[in-house]
Amino acid sequence: MGAGTGIPSKRGESIIQSMKTTLSIVGILLFLAGLVFFLQGINILPGSYMTGDPQWAINGGIMMVVGVGMFFFARRNGR
Repeated sequence: MGAGTGIPSKRGESIIQSMKTTLSIVGILLFLAGLVFFLQGINILPGSYMTGDPQWAINGGIMMVVGVGMFFFARRNGR
């Protein structure tokens, strides 16, 4: 807020936009990592100790849901 006027300052808007961008990027990266874990867990993407282990498919699915949630939370309008 700018000096008690009730109007957001440019610096405050800039910080909020930076936080939204950072949260969006983290959400995308979390989704992609979750996708890799999921594909390894269901035995589609070989080459790791996670391959074929259903626990990694569950972990990856949870990571993907959280990543999508973070992305849309960051992109929503309003405060």
